[in-house]
Amino acid sequence: MNNIDEASRLTMELAKALIREMEAMETPWKTAFLRASSEDGVDTYKGSFILDDGVRLFDVLKHKPFFACVREIIPRLREASATGDSQFRVALLIVDSKFNYEVKYEYVDPDRWAISKMDGGTGLPVGYADAQGLSARIVVVDHEPGGWFLVMDGGRVLLDVNCSHGAVSYPFLMELNELERAAYAASGHAFVTQLAGEIQDSAPGVIGSASLYRERNLGGADRSAVDEATIAWAKAREGAL
Repeated sequence: MNNIDEASRLTMELAKALIREMEAMETPWKTAFLRASSEDGVDTYKGSFILDDGVRLFDVLKHKPFFACVREIIPRLREASATGDSQFRVALLIVDSKFNYEVKYEYVDPDRWAISKMDGGTGLPVGYADAQGLSARIVVVDHEPGGWFLVMDGGRVLLDVNCSHGAVSYPFLMELNELERAAYAASGHAFVTQLAGEIQDSAPGVIGSASLYRERNLGGADRSAVDEATIAWAKAREGAL
């Protein structure tokens, strides 16, 4: 880096600003992301954060002072973190509610770690788990108590529904397809609740069922990993109450 000490100072300053912005919301939060990208001389800043009820995108107008701070820091960070004349195309800052932070740089791909809820996006940076280097790759992004969990597994979005038919209860896990991801991006929690209801009503785990979802059930490693992630998420949430 051209100036590693200055890059470290600016990264800490940016992380503190993002944490302060999250704390000012006075709403329990888990993780927040800030993405800065540059293409053809145009800088773009986007962010998102994880709450108990799902992933939200930053509204630039509602957080205008924060993004003004970001626009002031990022050009200096780009210069300080450069190696010779090579500057980052994308910077992804990740902070959590325990005040840990990490920044990642991309020098080639201007689309890396994109943050969007369009075209099936969840609002999380694409490749978020890999970007954090998490040992647990699965992240809970939305849920309905007693009904379902929506989780992100790398680039996949998985829906885990608690199905119940009389005395018989069982979990049903499937990956959202492109159309379902787009519908979630457009309608959020309400769409997943509707989809989970359709899965429940179709009785995919009942012998002889003609459910359209039956063949999409995931088991094995996927089932185990989602169980582990959702149990850990529930325990962490209980401990925070």
